[in-house]
Amino acid sequence: MNVPLHPHSRLLRGRALAVGAVVALTALVTTVTPSAADDRDDVERQRDAASNQVDQLSADLEGIDSELAAIYVDLQTANERIPEAEKQLEDARKRRDTANREHEVAIGQLSAAQAEKDRFVESSQAAQAKEELANEAIGQLARQMYRNGSDSPAVVAFTKSGTENIGQRAAAADAMARSQSQAIAAAIDVRTRQRTQESRQTSITDRISALEKTAADTLAAAQKAESDAQAGLAALEKAKSDAETKQAAWDARKSEAADQLRKAQDDYKALNDRLAAIDAAAAAQGAVPQSSASGLTFPLRIPMVMTSPYGMRLHPVIGIWRLHDGTDFAASCGTPLYSSAPGYVSDASWDEGGGNTISINHGTIGGAQVSTSYLHLQAPASISVGQYVDTNTVIGYVGTTGYSTGCHLHFTVRVNGGTVDPMGYL
Repeated sequence: MNVPLHPHSRLLRGRALAVGAVVALTALVTTVTPSAADDRDDVERQRDAASNQVDQLSADLEGIDSELAAIYVDLQTANERIPEAEKQLEDARKRRDTANREHEVAIGQLSAAQAEKDRFVESSQAAQAKEELANEAIGQLARQMYRNGSDSPAVVAFTKSGTENIGQRAAAADAMARSQSQAIAAAIDVRTRQRTQESRQTSITDRISALEKTAADTLAAAQKAESDAQAGLAALEKAKSDAETKQAAWDARKSEAADQLRKAQDDYKALNDRLAAIDAAAAAQGAVPQSSASGLTFPLRIPMVMTSPYGMRLHPVIGIWRLHDGTDFAASCGTPLYSSAPGYVSDASWDEGGGNTISINHGTIGGAQVSTSYLHLQAPASISVGQYVDTNTVIGYVGTTGYSTGCHLHFTVRVNGGTVDPMGYL
């Protein structure tokens, strides 16, 4: 259904009458002259541009907040893990110190055992030298006995130098043989004992050497654990430092973006107030507020002040992240509300979230099916479903019913059944 909006012929006739009646009051009727219409269009374009800038800066600010939230998580994680890493490093250093002491003890024991082993080796070598000397003496005696053709020391004694003092020489030879035998036996005994002790000491030294190697391996492992713990702590401290640097940079960007957003909102409000003043002057002269290129007009006869834009947000009442499918405008409870364009009432009911709600079907506008909804109204509307309304029809009054935190108008625009940003249609 094509519903006629505000025909230009009607508006032009109104302007012509106004111009003819108030020639002497040009300053008061500029809002209904062609130049005033051009001025309004220019202001409206500026306001729409400011609105787009507000939306963009708001989105930028949300993006910055998301970045800051991620950085905060990284920073919080680093802050939580650093004490644990410091404790791990402290424990690793204690284990390293213990392993180092044990290794030093093992080295001392090994050094003492090695010195004892060396002493036994020297003693064994000395005993072996004595044994070799005794063996050499016995060998000489044996060779002499062999040359004399006897294996008796007495024979050697008798044949050595005639028959003089034979008894003495025989006794001396026998004593010499016994002495050499005893010396050899003693040397062999000493050497045997030395070798036994040397073997035992070698076993002790080998065992201590194995313990020293184990202690050295334990120390090396403790030193590596300490190095790893130190590297882990350094990595966490660097992550914390990087996060703090990023946080400072993003905080600065957020501050700058917030300043830009405030300025854009101020510009938007100033342009919106200027547009409202133009419309108020036109209304005072009997003109109908002009619709935008989309065919929709602002449904309140007060300056447009947006308090919450269209888009994803944290719901202020139920506290969940969801689509805000319209735009909220500031208005006192009881402020009259007008249809944004001619059409037929398609719904007038209560909604848990939206409170008292009115929906109007405006038919085809610009080749698309357009409808609008008005939420949180003060009381059930006096209009009914199927009733025809236009931009001069009061369809209700601003309230704070449903999920609302204060008096305001929630305005929703649907194009071909889907919600869109109302600011692009006002």
